[in-house]
Amino acid sequence: MAVALQFRITRYDFRCELCRVDIAVCTSCWRGQKYCGPCSKEARRLSVRKAGDKYQESRRGAHHHAARQTSYRLKRQQKVTHHTLAEPAQAVASLVVSG
Repeated sequence: MAVALQFRITRYDFRCELCRVDIAVCTSCWRGQKYCGPCSKEARRLSVRKAGDKYQESRRGAHHHAARQTSYRLKRQQKVTHHTLAEPAQAVASLVVSG
């Protein structure tokens, strides 16, 4: 005697908050998503950017940004690609006199 097993698969329907497309997901795969697959990466990028902006506006974030910029400027000052004249004012004066 064969026993027939019946499985009832239910689904969860939702609308992607970014592209507004209707999505159906089986209940075993449902994890509270708000976005479809392609939009989830874009939503994550926007979320991380928003968090970074919020941090940057905080006192701690602004302090870290200022310290990082100071370090960057100091490193750039140490790189010398062209040497300047030892006494630029004297060099200009000699050009005017001889010309």
